[in-house]
Amino acid sequence: MQLNDSLLLSRAKIKEGFVLLSSGLFKESIDTLNSINVNKLPKPYKFEYYAVKARSFYDLADYNKDPRFSINYIKKETNI
Repeated sequence: MQLNDSLLLSRAKIKEGFVLLSSGLFKESIDTLNSINVNKLPKPYKFEYYAVKARSFYDLADYNKDPRFSINYIKKETNI
C-alpha cells in the first residue's frame, strides 16, 4: 500500500531533516530538506522548513570553523 499524501510526506521529511541535523548529519539533513517542494507547503510548515534549513547551514558553518567555507554557509542561512 502506498500513501499518496504529499503534505504528510513533506512534514515527515521536515522532521527527518531535524533528526539528521540533531545527529550531526548536516549534508543528509540538507539533502532531505532539498527534496521537499516548498511551494506546496502551507505557511506554518514553511516556517518549520526554513527554520530547520537555516539551522542546518548555521550548524554546518559552526562545525567547520573554517572561514573559507563558513561564510558561504552563513550567507545561505541568512538568505533563506
